[in-house]
Amino acid sequence: MILFRLALRSHRTGAIATLAIASLTGLGNSIGYAVIAGPTPEERALFGRQMSLLGQQLTYLLPPPLDLDTMGGYLQWRNYGTLAVFFGVWALLAAAGVRGDEERGIVETWLAVGASRAGYLASRLAGFAVVALVVVAASVGITDVGAIVGGDSSLGGPLAFEALALLAFTVCIFGMSLVVAQVAGTGRSAGGVGAIVLAALFIANSAARSGVGPTWLADLTPFGAFDRDAPLRPSGAFDPAATGALLAATILFGALAFAAFVRRDLGGTVGLVRVRSSAPATTRPAGDPLLRLPVLAAITQQRTWLAGWSIGFAVMGAFLASLTRVLLDSLGAIPAMRVYLDRLGGGGYDSFAGIMWLSTAMLVISAFTVAQVGGWASEDGDGRLEALLAQPVSRARVVLERLASFMLGAAFLVAVGAIAVLVVGAGRGLELSPTRQLGGAALMLSVPFALAAIGATIAAWRPRLAVAVIAAVALWSYLIQQFAALFGWPDWLARTSLFALFGNPLAGDVDWPGIGALLGIGVVATGTAIVSLQHRDVGR
Repeated sequence: MILFRLALRSHRTGAIATLAIASLTGLGNSIGYAVIAGPTPEERALFGRQMSLLGQQLTYLLPPPLDLDTMGGYLQWRNYGTLAVFFGVWALLAAAGVRGDEERGIVETWLAVGASRAGYLASRLAGFAVVALVVVAASVGITDVGAIVGGDSSLGGPLAFEALALLAFTVCIFGMSLVVAQVAGTGRSAGGVGAIVLAALFIANSAARSGVGPTWLADLTPFGAFDRDAPLRPSGAFDPAATGALLAATILFGALAFAAFVRRDLGGTVGLVRVRSSAPATTRPAGDPLLRLPVLAAITQQRTWLAGWSIGFAVMGAFLASLTRVLLDSLGAIPAMRVYLDRLGGGGYDSFAGIMWLSTAMLVISAFTVAQVGGWASEDGDGRLEALLAQPVSRARVVLERLASFMLGAAFLVAVGAIAVLVVGAGRGLELSPTRQLGGAALMLSVPFALAAIGATIAAWRPRLAVAVIAAVALWSYLIQQFAALFGWPDWLARTSLFALFGNPLAGDVDWPGIGALLGIGVVATGTAIVSLQHRDVGR
């Protein structure tokens, strides 16, 4: 019972962040639908036809748009089609945190006092399932309140079935990521490898939805099973077989994770298959010269982590570039969308490819930033920061090296994605400007710089709050950008979003004041982080 209570507490921060995301998006989309679709059936029918034309071109991100003339159909498409990704990322990070407990000695302590490995792993899985149930139920209840405010009080029952489907999907991703966490060497590696697996499953499902890949691909992914559940649509229904498959997969993944856990040593990298190491034990320092260089040492230690993220960026950039011609030609055939694209500056292949790539990369690089800030915060509690300062290394250098290594890694990821867009675009006959694409990607680094500097400040001041605060900043930036224009909020409020400050340089003129503000935020936050770390005892 004690292990179970500790498991519940370990997911507290992630649960609060995910609940905030799900609740705010549910409220915004349900109330927003009543604003943008209109109150009459005729207005909603017209809105449904127009959005369906657009939604057919967005199947690489969202499920097929059906019944958009109803609030239920719109929420099924726009709200829960997006939330699946957020809940999947939360489950992935939570499972990686289970592996991270080994690095902090928590698992060793519990096993030493008599806890069984099966009991420990079962408590973590059960604890996450209970927390996920609470988060899903609360977010769905808040969404139902938004639907009632928006004028539709008939979604209570369908939302309950949607909650069951979302819960089954979330625990399935947690179980899958728990298997990855047993094979990976560290919590950070578990997050990186798990991100590759999750991105591959999402892209496989997206490829099947958009017609790029065979439809049977979707049947092999949790995302495809979740898409088959559509209780909110008038023409859809709850699919017990799909939800049952997700729950069965969760049990299977849990069994595989247990098999891997009992067969390996704590902190080891051996998974389901035992592999003998041919390298003899040694007490000599590592011979890699990069480990002795500032900044590059941190990059070298994270090479597996960065390799995983770079693969994800490359695949994402290539996939989006492959859809550019089809999407732009289809949207250009709709007069209203042609006018909209011209106003946005995305009427050409070059601009449209940049808009698709940069907007998606912004969200992914923000997730990368949050994960890195979490790593900095964990160094305070697991003794790494203390060992580093004992070398001795100045505290100012610690902050500056953290940010420098982060920016070098972020620049590498963004460059890999931009190059993938250019290579695949050239192969598809698109006339993309390397200068424009790479320049826009370079300017985008101002966003993760500001976000990481804020995270470094919180990690230096109160490490335990770092992940929650930086995730809240990223969430605020995303939601304000999404809903400010919809609800007619003032421009000054919209500009509190880091994403809004960046603007869209590939679709028009560069917002130099916004870019300057992001750089200014980063510089000020860096100085604040240095001062904060100077005045705090390590481990407190």
